Amino acid sequence: MILPPLRLLHWKRAWRVIPTLYPEEEIYAPIAARGDWAAIVQLERWTNGGARQELGDRRFLREGDHLPRGKSAYHIGRPFAFPVESRFSDGRFGVFYAARDLMTAVAERVYHTTRFLQATSERAGMLRQRVLIANILGRMRDLRELRGKWSAVYRPDDYAESQKLGAILWSRGSAGIAYDSVRRSGGKCLAVFSPQAVAHCRRERCLQLHWDGRRIHPIYEIREFLQ
Repeated sequence: MILPPLRLLHWKRAWRVIPTLYPEEEIYAPIAARGDWAAIVQLERWTNGGARQELGDRRFLREGDHLPRGKSAYHIGRPFAFPVESRFSDGRFGVFYAARDLMTAVAERVYHTTRFLQATSERAGMLRQRVLIANILGRMRDLRELRGKWSAVYRPDDYAESQKLGAILWSRGSAGIAYDSVRRSGGKCLAVFSPQAVAHCRRERCLQLHWDGRRIHPIYEIREFLQ
């Protein structure tokens, strides 16, 4: 099989937008006394993929892959602890998706969030989103500017061929794929398969999306988050 070109890529500021709670809450407060929280956390570790990952569970990682330590570990590790079906994964392995700029990351998040909310007929409301930035360095398969040659991989809503490519590259130890955003013209994205290719992942700001019952508009920045 002919594969996309392999290039060493270094994005010092890669952007990712994820759902969040803001302000952050103690999730156990409504259900248990503070003295019982330690026992509840220990119980959660037996069933929570992210918590098991922190204890050394490697079920969704390839041989040779490893998670970073320190403050970055939580945000980098979560996509690999909870694999979901996406453009380059059939759900058997995790992918850390990021964009070259904030507007592209927002466009990607808005598209997928809108589809979910429409499918579940959610009522109008506000949605909080956390913006992350990270340093990504690795030898990636590069699909940028190759939409004509790899048109099947770029289909807007049919992931059959892109998932096949992702599975092949993941099984061969690839660090990831660079590609043109399908949701924003001119945007560039990365699908990272190797968690060790991501470093210094930190919170940058918080956004609020307005869902009117049919679409998302407009988008607000919560400035207090940065203080």
